[in-house]
Amino acid sequence: MARMFLVGVVRYSLRCERNANVPANCEVVGRVSQVDGRRCRIGCNVSSKVSLHLSAMLEYLVAEVVEVVGNAAMDESERSIELRHICMAPNFYSKLNKLVNEAVFSEGGLVPTSVLFENNIIRL
Repeated sequence: MARMFLVGVVRYSLRCERNANVPANCEVVGRVSQVDGRRCRIGCNVSSKVSLHLSAMLEYLVAEVVEVVGNAAMDESERSIELRHICMAPNFYSKLNKLVNEAVFSEGGLVPTSVLFENNIIRL
């Protein structure tokens, strides 16, 4: 039987077996461990649990981004998430804004901010 433990809310297994007890995201853990083992430039003395924790962290980050982006799409009454919503999402969530502060999204358009509208104020 595979060894199981909790990381956040999701159960992960150290071995992937095709059982009903093993979660479906064990393939992600396997892929992260393959990428982790290919290049050993930083340090070869890395625990085998690193890929497990890295995949859990990536899954949590993706869940947060999808939640914020989905809320941005619902605010504009859209039925699907577009790249523009992904570009605008970090403005609504300060932690994401720190993470992707100077990222450039291809074909994302210009994100509306208050700085853009300061020069266009009509003064009487």
